[in-house]
Amino acid sequence: MRGLDDSSQYGWQHRRFQSTTVNEVNQEPRDRAQVPGALMTVALAAATWSIAIGGHELIGHGGVCAIDPGCRWIAADAMYFDGTRDQGPWLNLQRAAGSVFNVTLALLAALWLHRRKPTTVWAQVALWLTITINLFQAGSYIAFGWVIHPGMDWARLAAQIQPLWFGHAAVTVSGLLVVAMGFALGAKLWPQSIAGPNRIRNGLWIAGLAYLACGVVSVTASLLVPHPDRMLMLAGGIGNSFGFVFWLLFLALLAPSGPKTLQRGTNGPVLAAALSLTALYVFALGPGIQFG
Repeated sequence: MRGLDDSSQYGWQHRRFQSTTVNEVNQEPRDRAQVPGALMTVALAAATWSIAIGGHELIGHGGVCAIDPGCRWIAADAMYFDGTRDQGPWLNLQRAAGSVFNVTLALLAALWLHRRKPTTVWAQVALWLTITINLFQAGSYIAFGWVIHPGMDWARLAAQIQPLWFGHAAVTVSGLLVVAMGFALGAKLWPQSIAGPNRIRNGLWIAGLAYLACGVVSVTASLLVPHPDRMLMLAGGIGNSFGFVFWLLFLALLAPSGPKTLQRGTNGPVLAAALSLTALYVFALGPGIQFG
């Protein structure tokens, strides 16, 4: 009986050793998380910016023109949409529609990320960037556009409210509420899959690279816009990106921390798709498209 007991004990210890070894092997990948590397982060942010601004012009402004019986598309580029409608309520709706598109897109992305969280880190980061970039850009554009130039969409809408100071106050408060929404959703929905031990450093990695990517794409596209005043276009490209989405850098301070060691990587097909979208925006919409 003693020999049988030794054998049983040995077998039990052997199985426990095997189980422990398997668990340790299986546990190791869970202690590491793959997150976008520098190139991947830049590409995802650049594509997000391209969709945000391209959609602002074509789907937002252009969409209202398309359903307006008295409007025809004339031209669009990386910074402007031009239609035949030049007065009336339809024009006011067209002016507001660009930013409405951005806010709507951000809220849809937030709903998707909250309710049906994608399994891939690339999709999670892309949705998070869609939320933050769209809300920060739209909110700043609404709030401060009238300060930068009286010809901007929300400056013209504010000018129709009397007294004028009240119109300016109304759009400023509205825009800041959109920015606040960007902070609230950006902090709440920051993908836990990219949360590392050093939360500030990791937050600045993602948000800082995204901020730079938006600025570079915006400035590059602005230089291709067919407008005689190149300095005005350049200033617009800088202000629209570096000026309007700088909130990203403050949002980085709200990044969550996580126990995982982050391993930065790249997904080839996603990278190719993101770069293709960016190139389409910069080199097709940048120089402008004439519709007649």
